[in-house]
Amino acid sequence: VFVSLIALAQAQNFAEQYDEAIASYKQALTINPNANNYSLLLIHKSLAEIYLSQQKYIEALSELEQQQKVLKNIYLEIEVSFGMVYAKTKDKDNLKMHLTIAKKYYDKEIYFSYYIDYHALWGVYYKLIKDWDKCFQAFDLALSSCQGAEPFHENSILKMKAEAMLEAGRYEEAANIYKT
Repeated sequence: VFVSLIALAQAQNFAEQYDEAIASYKQALTINPNANNYSLLLIHKSLAEIYLSQQKYIEALSELEQQQKVLKNIYLEIEVSFGMVYAKTKDKDNLKMHLTIAKKYYDKEIYFSYYIDYHALWGVYYKLIKDWDKCFQAFDLALSSCQGAEPFHENSILKMKAEAMLEAGRYEEAANIYKT
């Protein structure tokens, strides 16, 4: 239904049935408010263009602000993805660069998984530069965010933390993590 409503809205927009297109786009958002970022971008961009053509500038700006929020998530996702590659290749300089860029798009309202990954990657960075206090703080922050809701993330981060503890010479603590 969601995709059908978007297709209908696009057809209505093309036919210059702007009010109907607006209604169809809004219905699509009501049906699936957590749609993927690319669908949300399409909807908010299209609504902004329609409102602009109708000289409804406040509404157009509101849709552009929604589009900007979606783009923020996309940019953060991209930077976190870069970070994951650089973490795997142990390229601390590029990892830090992409985490620093990601910081511009980060806030506590971001998609849950990105929040966890962002902090876990800081843990990896601090492990690479052997700043153990910050390393374990970053891993603990990522882990506290999981709270049982993200078991795969949680296990992965626990493993990263245990490996860091081994490298830091904290064998007993690492062994306790491996036991869980």
